[in-house]
Amino acid sequence: MKSTFQIDETGKKYGRLTVLGISEKKKEGKSHWLCKCDCGNETEVIGYNLRKKITRSCGCLLSDHQRRYSYKYLKKPKFMLLDSDDEDIIR
Repeated sequence: MKSTFQIDETGKKYGRLTVLGISEKKKEGKSHWLCKCDCGNETEVIGYNLRKKITRSCGCLLSDHQRRYSYKYLKKPKFMLLDSDDEDIIR
């Protein structure tokens, strides 16, 4: 038998998100919460993701990090392919 116990998250703050109330949206029996981010955006988040600090903002946190560090940690290394005609580059 499944439990219908639900933790009330209203008014709590998780990272940049402040919980406004329960959302109408439900997926696979998981409660979604309507949250307001410090940047002003509203978003819906699963309660588990709030409590486990999986979701901490509406997405602005990643954007701020990318701007602050100029995508330093998100760039993939670049490789050069050389053939025998490129000996002058190697030397």
